[in-house]
Amino acid sequence: MATKRGSDLDMEDFIRDNYVNLTNRLDVVSIIPYLIEQRVLRSPDKQRILSKVTQEEKAGELLDTLSYNGKCTVDVFIDVLRKTEQTALLERLQEGPRNKKK
Repeated sequence: MATKRGSDLDMEDFIRDNYVNLTNRLDVVSIIPYLIEQRVLRSPDKQRILSKVTQEEKAGELLDTLSYNGKCTVDVFIDVLRKTEQTALLERLQEGPRNKKK
C-alpha cells in the first residue's frame, strides 16, 4: 500500500506517524520564524515552545501546537524543513515510519 504524502495526509496523522523522528531530529529554533511567517504560529506559541528546556521538549510542544491549532499542512511543514536545510530529517520522513503496526 502506498504511503500518503503531502496534501493527501492530515497533519495530525503525519505528526503521529513520525513523532519519534520529529522529536529527536527537528531543529525547532530554525523553523519557528518560517512558521510565524506562514501564519501557522503566533508569538505566544513561540514563547511557550522556546520556554521548554530540552530540544525534545521544544519539539514536542511545537508538534502538539501544530496538531492542535490545525493551521499547518504537511506541504507547508515539508517546505519549511527544506528551507531550513533539514535534509537528514527529510530523508527519514521519506522512508516513512518504522515498525508501524497495521
